[in-house]
Amino acid sequence: MNLLKQARQNDTQAIETIIVKFKPKLQKSLYQTHLQNRNDLKQEINLKIIEAIYKYDIEKVPGFLEFVAENKEQHSV
Repeated sequence: MNLLKQARQNDTQAIETIIVKFKPKLQKSLYQTHLQNRNDLKQEINLKIIEAIYKYDIEKVPGFLEFVAENKEQHSV
């Protein structure tokens, strides 16, 4: 959460760190596309990650106990 908060304050190092954390998944996904489209797609996904940083509502993330309680309710219905 601290990294996300730093990124939201336009800390470019924090934004880059978040993008790097997604890099392994991104690379795996990019191998499923045509070689000629990979760079463009990579740039688009990086932009989407940056957009998500600013749109993500930190306040709506449940705590662990809230998550467990909510998950338990969904499975008992």
